[in-house]
Order: sequence, then C-alpha cells, then structure tokens
Amino acid sequence: MGEELPKYLNSPETTLFNKGHTLFALDKAKKSIQSLDKAVVVEGYFDVISLHSVGITNAVASLGTAFSKTQLNQLLRYTDSKQVIFNFDADGAGIKATQKAISEIESLVYSGQVQLRVLNLPDGKDADEFLKSHANAVENYQQLIENAPLWFDWQIQQLLIDKDLKQADHFQEVAQAMLKLLNNLNDSNKRTYYISYCAEILSQGDTRSLPLYTKNLQKQLRQPRLSKDAANKPNYKVLKMAEKSEDNLLEQAEKLLLIIYLHRPEYRQKIFDTLAEKELVFSLEKYRILWQIILEVERQNNRNNEPLISLLQEKYLQLSLSNKQCNEIFNLSENRQEDINCDRVPLLINSALISMEKARLEKYSRYCYQKHKSINPNIDFKNKDYYLQEYIISREKSKTLDSSRSFSQLDIYQS
Repeated sequence: MGEELPKYLNSPETTLFNKGHTLFALDKAKKSIQSLDKAVVVEGYFDVISLHSVGITNAVASLGTAFSKTQLNQLLRYTDSKQVIFNFDADGAGIKATQKAISEIESLVYSGQVQLRVLNLPDGKDADEFLKSHANAVENYQQLIENAPLWFDWQIQQLLIDKDLKQADHFQEVAQAMLKLLNNLNDSNKRTYYISYCAEILSQGDTRSLPLYTKNLQKQLRQPRLSKDAANKPNYKVLKMAEKSEDNLLEQAEKLLLIIYLHRPEYRQKIFDTLAEKELVFSLEKYRILWQIILEVERQNNRNNEPLISLLQEKYLQLSLSNKQCNEIFNLSENRQEDINCDRVPLLINSALISMEKARLEKYSRYCYQKHKSINPNIDFKNKDYYLQEYIISREKSKTLDSSRSFSQLDIYQS
C-alpha cells in the first residue's frame, strides 16, 4: 500500500462497466430518497458508508468521476420535488469537483429541472470526518442539509472567497463574474431577485448606493427570453379534469403494454429496453405487481420464449395471489386479439409508452402546482417561483408529447 499517491486508483472504463452511469449505494439509498424526497451526493465511498451507518441512508456517491447527467436522471426517478444536495469535500479539490459537477448538469439546473443545493461542511471536512469529529454529529449534519444554500447562492458566495471588495481589481472581478452568472438566468423573477442580492453585496452596506448598483447590473445584462408565466398560469379546474383523464389513459396504456408483452414475444425486448431507457415504471399497483412477477419469472427462465402466461399463472398460485384483476390480460377477447395481431403494434407500443411518460409529467406538474400554491411568497419567494417554473416546464413537455402520439386514444384503447 505505502504512502504513494494517488489515494485511490480507479480502473479504466470498459464496454461492460461505465462509471459515469453508476452511483455507489443507489440500491441501498433509493427507498430513503423516495421517502425523504431528497438525495445527498457525496464525493467518496467512505462518506456514503459512514452516513448510512448512522442512519442517513439517502446518500450516494459518483464512482470517482465527474457527476453526470445520466447519474442525475437516475436520482430524479426517486424524488418528486427533484431535490439534490451536493456535499463534496470542502477543500480546493472538492470545490472544483462541485463546480465541475454543476457545469456537467447546468442545462438542467438553469432550466429548473432539478432543485440543486450545495453543502460545504465546516472546517473543510468531508462527511466521514465530520461524523467522527463532532458531538451530536448526526443531528448537526441533518440540520446542515436542511439549511444548505441553493446552488446559485453558493455560486455567488464562491465568488467572494479571498476577495476584498474595497480593492478596485477585486471589485471588478467579482462584478464581472456576477454578470456572467446572472446572464444565465432567463426567468425574470429569479433574475430580479438575484440582481437585488448581488447589488446588496456590491454596495457593501451602503444603502444609498444600492439603487445605482441595481441599475448598473440591469443595464449590463442581456435581455432574458420572454417568460411564459402568463400563458401557463395554473388553472385548478383544468388540472383536476386532466388528472381524471390521464388516470384513465394511464390504466389503458399500462394494460395494453402488458398484453402486447405477454402475447407478442417478438416485442418483449423492445418494450423492456424502452422502459429502461425512458426510466418508466408501472404506476398502478396491480400492473406494477404483475410486471415484477413477469421479470422474476423471466429471470428464472432465462427470458426465453416459453409460454410466459402459464408460468405467470403458476407463480400467482405459488404466491397465493388472485389473478382476477389480470384475467383481461391473460385471456384476451376476440377484439383485443385482433388489435394486437396487426401491423400497427409498434405504433401501439409507442403510443402506450408516451401515455405513461405523459402521466408521469402530469403527476409532477400537479405536485409543483400544489407546492407553489402552499408557499407564502413573503417567506420563501425563491421556492415558490421554483415550483411555478417547474410546473411550466413539465406542462410544456407534456404538450410536446401530445403531438407525438401515433393514434387518437379512442382508436388505440377501444376494446
């Protein structure tokens, strides 16, 4: 082992294993991430192990590489509010790693698709060191996580490290860096908030000069793209109607996909791969249970083309489960058999998958709307605005999916 550097030596990438597509301990952390509705990303394996050992089980780590979009999307599957906290080492290397991680996912961050926060622990410690060296470390760590600043606030604070704003060159450097950050904000409300915040810093407590700094920042910034807030104002009645409609379409889509999977073996790989690629899951309990049993039976039988339905029915008997709810899937009506024995099956699969993806977006947009409504803007304007933007983005994505459906829903789901 010796004292030679590096401390850890990572193996090279291979076609079988890509470190940028994997998160250490995600298999152990995903249930906790779902229940707490947030994920903590730390830098090292031992940080994760230490956190899990004291009951902080929503922590994961990247595998010695820069945090990637693929890894972020894996985490976002398990948190409705899209909350992710970076808790990398607070030394120079850790700060660089944090900045690099933000740059890797900045398109998602600036568009508001992830609610990113950044925690640097006191005294430059990593999570492992902090837990071992502080009294009441677990409670303190959890409190620090709760109070972690939003990534944009953290970015601004980083600009001020080792800078004396009373020195002209330092002042100019900080002001230019602030402008660069502010130019990336297209949302007018966020931009207005952070212009005021940056002007306060630059005024150094001189309230008389605050309007001047605010005006100067506004003058030097590029014009943001037009906001779609007004055109996308939440409407509660419309949301409720959409919820009812999408729930019905979702049930039909999930049922149709399972029918094709069971009765048209040649499409199984396509369905399996697309569900994994789009990170889609069966939402309805009866279909989710059936899908898990299908995967288990296939693993036991090497995913061959044996009569899967009879194997499933045997499994249902072994587990003492009632298959009444799935009878329509196991035993097809004459009309349904005609539907899935035609040339348009690939289009049916595509439309069903789009319906599942749209339902996921609709669910998330409703969540954001309710969160937006519940937050007092005088207490937490940033989060209120964040959820409004998330609502708008998810609704726009949902509308885009509508144009991708291959058939009308009535054509596809008629029995």
